Amino acid sequence: MKIKKTGTGAIAALALFGSSFLLGSPTIAGTQQTEPTTTAAVNTLNSAEIQELENFWTEYQVPEATQQALLLKLEQGEMWDSLDPEVSSVHTEKLTTDSENLVIETYPDGSISVSGTSSPQEQEEGISPQSVTDCKQGSGSNNYQIKYVGCKADVNYGLLRMGFNFDYTAYKGAHGVITRHYNSFNTIIGGALSNHRFSKMSNSQVRYSADFSVAFEGFPAGWTAWMQANVTGSKAWTTHN
Repeated sequence: MKIKKTGTGAIAALALFGSSFLLGSPTIAGTQQTEPTTTAAVNTLNSAEIQELENFWTEYQVPEATQQALLLKLEQGEMWDSLDPEVSSVHTEKLTTDSENLVIETYPDGSISVSGTSSPQEQEEGISPQSVTDCKQGSGSNNYQIKYVGCKADVNYGLLRMGFNFDYTAYKGAHGVITRHYNSFNTIIGGALSNHRFSKMSNSQVRYSADFSVAFEGFPAGWTAWMQANVTGSKAWTTHN
């Protein structure tokens, strides 16, 4: 499916690699300085980036008209609702396949966020990994506790994807503890991230955050994206802004 371009202006975003600003400067005529003429930072998403967004939306059945509207919104320098911490999702759908669970959140403008999850595995006493991927049971597990290693928390907005690996111990009938967090990863279209950091919110919550390192039209200065892994005695899941 092809996304039709609905605007004549360039998409208002920063290209993923090697982008630059197109900024006007004041014009001086004699001793008179005219009003500054400024062209906002503009870069056109290339065909590969458009295709990547198209594939993401199509995979999760976002209507073509909505896809076009989201591209136009980006072109006009407006933040998608899925990336706006002030906007809540209006619909949540859970899908299960043989290999994974998915939590798909839809926002008022039609943008989506997708959290990838493992399909629950049958474990002793019903303890199983949920809402994380790639968990494997580690050594040292017993009737009281089960240790998981290599778990992956992953949140994808299409324009931005963030995640990391972590290990945790699930205790029967009690709390869970994240024992290690590592290997953060991200992809971003139309921008760049900086100041990557982990924050241990509690023994059972670890957050991965990053800031936009350059101006991105439509996003406030200092905008931060974050996603978080959470565990209890019986499951693990992700949250995000």
